[in-house]
Amino acid sequence: MDIDRLTTILRQRVAGGVCLDDESLAVASRDFGGVAESRPRIVVWPNNTDDVVAIIRTARETETSLAVRGAGHSQGGQALSRGGIVIQTQRLRGIEAFSETEGLVTAHAGTLWSDLVDTVLERNLLPPVMTDNLKVTLGGTLAVGGVGPASFRLGAQIDHCLGLEVVLGTGERVWFSEEHQPRLFHHVLGGLGQFGVVTKVRLRLRPAASFIRSHFLTYDSVETFLADAQQLMAREAVHWLSGFGVPKEHQVAGSIRHYFVLAVSEKTDQIPPRDQLQIVDGMSAAVRSQVNVTTPDYLARLEAVFEGYQRPAESNLAHPWVEHFLPISTVPEYVKVVSTKFPTDLLLLWPMRTASFQQPMFCLPGVDDVVLVGILCSRRHPDLAEVLSQLRNVDELGIALGGKRYLSGWIDFDGDRWCQHYGVERWKEITSIQRECDPDGLFRLWERATVLRAFENGGTMTQL
Repeated sequence: MDIDRLTTILRQRVAGGVCLDDESLAVASRDFGGVAESRPRIVVWPNNTDDVVAIIRTARETETSLAVRGAGHSQGGQALSRGGIVIQTQRLRGIEAFSETEGLVTAHAGTLWSDLVDTVLERNLLPPVMTDNLKVTLGGTLAVGGVGPASFRLGAQIDHCLGLEVVLGTGERVWFSEEHQPRLFHHVLGGLGQFGVVTKVRLRLRPAASFIRSHFLTYDSVETFLADAQQLMAREAVHWLSGFGVPKEHQVAGSIRHYFVLAVSEKTDQIPPRDQLQIVDGMSAAVRSQVNVTTPDYLARLEAVFEGYQRPAESNLAHPWVEHFLPISTVPEYVKVVSTKFPTDLLLLWPMRTASFQQPMFCLPGVDDVVLVGILCSRRHPDLAEVLSQLRNVDELGIALGGKRYLSGWIDFDGDRWCQHYGVERWKEITSIQRECDPDGLFRLWERATVLRAFENGGTMTQL
């Protein structure tokens, strides 16, 4: 349809913003990953769920593809649309209902986690699982799962979602929960936005404490790091557990090129004496340190890091992050390879228990203990062709070692790879539900990700 006619229809039906200016289209053409670029025809900022219904019905009538964008933190072009409509959700924000006694909150899906935390923490409550980056939307992380330092015991953020308002690809507005259409409820959670647009969410809360006390344990050996991590996951006093591999300044030929740090945290309403280290007693770390902070400061501890990515000097970098859930037994082999290929990059190393994760769209290896291993790399575009080729090899290594990808990062899957990720029977169920909920294929992420082969055409930016 002619863009002027499409714009006229949308402005007649949608109370929110309908944008065609160069700045709006340019912003919606890129995501945090910076690997893919795709310019939409139009960007729409719905004010409410009725606006989302109107946008989707218009897209069906005009045969226009859709993409949904929250904070734009995707890394594989998931929030991009080539010649279609981008639905920007950040006007769908705010708390609709909050019950302190029941420990429940209902909020609009475009709300930032930081804004939700500001509201509920005043009543000494928090969502059970918090991501490290709070400047992303509720709907965004619930589309991929949402993991954080509490996940080793409490699973993903989607495990604590009790209900969702969704506008399906048919234009129908529906509330899903365990009691109402559970089949669709469990597929929308962690479903990468393939069935419709999430507009509201209901979340479980739990009591918060005044302070967080963190112990940092440093290791030269990843094997020792993992052995201690398994012990710590079994200790009830540990409330948050995460880890990372830090590049060494001085490399020794043939050696592992990172040292490893476990961050072990406990919540408390009174800061105990600094010499009380019971939760890390018996650990084999060579170096230990300790930090006590308020809960708000702990939750915002990486805010400056993520803000740094937005600085002009950093904004032109690409961030094709790749994360695998690996059986804990195969992590040393993976780290040995990755630390050689990516010696200057930070490695994410979060130990977790798979029993804590319950949602079927969140794929994990079939073992008790896993580690979320992530390569957090940043590269300038002239270097990306080689880096992406290496990352594809790393992805194959992770799968060969029994791993599953965490789908928040750079995704470069074809149809066979999607089927491999979910398994044949679940993939059949997913595609069946997608046809049911989005019969016109408006969202088309599987198709868009299939054609995403970044920088294979003369080293230029991929056009989705």
